[in-house]
Formats: sequence, C-alpha cells, structure tokens
Amino acid sequence: MSDEEQTHPNENDAIPENIVELAEEYLDLIVGEETDTESDERDLEELKEEVEQWNTELESLDEDDELYAIGVEERDNLKRRIEERNQTEKRREQIRQELVERTASEFVARDQWLDTSVIKAITYELLGEAREEILVDEYRLPDAELDNKSLFAVSRNVRAVASHTNSSDERISNLWDSIDGTRQYPIVKVLFDSAELLGPSGIADEIQDEDRDRRHIADALGKMRDRQYHPYFRGDDGYALSLVGEYVWKEFGPDVKEDSEESSTEGGEDNGEDESPDSELTNFQDD
Repeated sequence: MSDEEQTHPNENDAIPENIVELAEEYLDLIVGEETDTESDERDLEELKEEVEQWNTELESLDEDDELYAIGVEERDNLKRRIEERNQTEKRREQIRQELVERTASEFVARDQWLDTSVIKAITYELLGEAREEILVDEYRLPDAELDNKSLFAVSRNVRAVASHTNSSDERISNLWDSIDGTRQYPIVKVLFDSAELLGPSGIADEIQDEDRDRRHIADALGKMRDRQYHPYFRGDDGYALSLVGEYVWKEFGPDVKEDSEESSTEGGEDNGEDESPDSELTNFQDD
C-alpha cells in the first residue's frame, strides 16, 4: 500500500477501543472537515462526471492506441479518488455511530470521559458545537466535584441524550412533553436565546408577563429541577440550559416544528392561522 493510500481512512480499519482515541479521530474526521462538506459533495459529483467524460473519450479509441492508455490512467486515477472519498465517508459514519453508542451505554462522568477531546466530540455530536464543558444540573464538567449520587445522575442525563440520537428515548421525549405548552416553555426559550446566565428576575423581564413574575419563575424552575431529567443548569449567577435542555430545544423546539409544518403543507392551502409556538410567549398552562 502506498503512503498516499495510507493517509485515507478505511472502513476496515479497527475502531479505537480507547475513548480518547475515538474522540480524537471523530474530531479529525468530522469536526475538522465539517466546513468542507458541501464542497466535498460538489467535488465528488464533478469527479464522477469526469469519469464519464473519460469513458466517452475511450469509447472512440482503439485499445492499442497510446492515447487510450493515457486516458485509462487518468480515468482510473479519478476512480481511485472517488473510492477514497467514499471510504472516508463510511469511516466518518462508523466513528460517529461508535461514539454515540458508547456514550449512550458507557458514559461515566470521570476519568477519560472528561478528557477535553471527548467532551468536544460529545458536545459536537449532540449539540452541533464542539465545546470544552458539559452542563448538567448545577455541574460543569470536567471541573465539577461529584459524589456518587451526583455522578450517577449526571452520567444518566448524558447517556439519555446520546441514546435519543440513535432512536427515540422516552426519557427525552417525556421531558419535552413536560415543557411544550406549559409554563416551562417560555423559560426554556428565554434561556436558549440568552448569551448569559439569567436569574428568575431576568427571565421574568424577558417574558414580560405580569402573571409570570420572579416568584412564579423561581417556583417553576424549582419544581422542574426536582426531576431526574430536566432542562436547566444552575450556576452561581443564574440559570442556563443544560446539555439536556439545549438538546431538547434543538430537537423539538419551534424551528423544528416550523420545518415540519412547512414540509407537511408544501403545495397545500394556507389556513391563515398562526400556530407557531413563538407567536406568544405567555399562553401556557401550568405544569
């Protein structure tokens, strides 16, 4: 095998058993090249078109023609590049799937799972951004000091989110059901849109509803945080969305609903009703 061929990942290569090595390969293959994905797809189509052009040219030549040999060499080089691209894409999916499955079944908030590369890979896969922290309840990983009880709870939260990316996990879907259409919804929306931590007063200021004052917000936050799976991170200076909260909002929130509604009504008639949950922040039942 040539040096050039060795530089391209192959689907038959062994999957790293070490979680840090797996995360590093994930970051190299997926995050490192993410900005080039659309360009890669265009390039791949162009390569396939070039192969077809060479095949057309070769059909007009005799096999003993010197130009035929030159054309075959060029066409085969292109086909080799296409195969390398395909192998890279297959490897990306293998590594992505392995990271998700192992996070869903093995994540424990300590040791190698708290390596920076691992946290970056997990947050990129679950949230679409490579970050150096995971927020759950009142804990910032990797720096939080966890006793056995909090270690168990934090680890279960991360596992639940990873599990939902593979197939719907009722822990996550049930959490969204407890948010959607309840007094939790405007709180989650405000925190998702905020670039900083907000206390109950700050959240109430953003919601701007006389029936949703500071005390009401604090009560809603407290009741939700009593659950094993909830959407909030509580820091010293206020609240933000946890890993779970940000995930469920991105997975089920208004942008997802609007995309779904547009797909289902495309080509149909507009009934003239605005059913977007963003149209009003305050019309929610109590949970």
